Amino acid sequence: MNAKLTITFWKICQKYPRFSKKLLMAHVKRNLPPGYPVHVHFNPPYNPWDQRLCTVPDGDLFYAIKSGKADIITDRIKKFTKYGILLESGKELSADVIIVATGLNIQFIGGVRLKIDGQEIAFNECVVYKGFMLSGVPNFAFAVGYTNSSWTLKVCLISKYLCNLLEYMDNKGYRVCKPRWPDDISLRPLLDFGAGYVKRSLHEMPRQGDKFPWTMSMDYFKDIKVYKNKNFNDDALIFE
Repeated sequence: MNAKLTITFWKICQKYPRFSKKLLMAHVKRNLPPGYPVHVHFNPPYNPWDQRLCTVPDGDLFYAIKSGKADIITDRIKKFTKYGILLESGKELSADVIIVATGLNIQFIGGVRLKIDGQEIAFNECVVYKGFMLSGVPNFAFAVGYTNSSWTLKVCLISKYLCNLLEYMDNKGYRVCKPRWPDDISLRPLLDFGAGYVKRSLHEMPRQGDKFPWTMSMDYFKDIKVYKNKNFNDDALIFE
């Protein structure tokens, strides 16, 4: 049910961004004290789901703000100081612990460098197969979750699908599995997502095609059918 609600709301946000933004702002305003500057702290310069939404289970963040146990400061960081963070406005925030969660760059598969027969793989020259393997790279799988829903939903589907693939290879006596992409597909970025940390790294990441199975699906209910299929007789896969 939660997955259906999330996907449905994501689709509404994509089709009616202005309405969705007003709806979210009104909801936040109802859950905060009168006069709270919602338009300052909950009004990002992008539409809902152009970047990931931060969900607030049971409204605990709003309760913490109303009780005075938490506060939100919207500003730009100028630098770290001996006692915390100096903001561009000149205000200094004292801090015992600072969690770095912005200004990051994605490293595909954690920055691991792969080689085939001594030749390093250029990931940006690879195309994803069903969102979990790379063209031309044998016996290698990875998992990227959803940008419009819970990350682990897709990771769980891929993990089970990979186990089924390994079982198929064992039963057939195969030791190698490698996707091979056709020349007649158009290529586009791996993720269609507006977050800065994604955009800054897309040029280093694999790409996706314009048709199945060379796409990076973001639809959980379509993926259920894809990843539950145990038929691996696919012209796109080479087994040895």
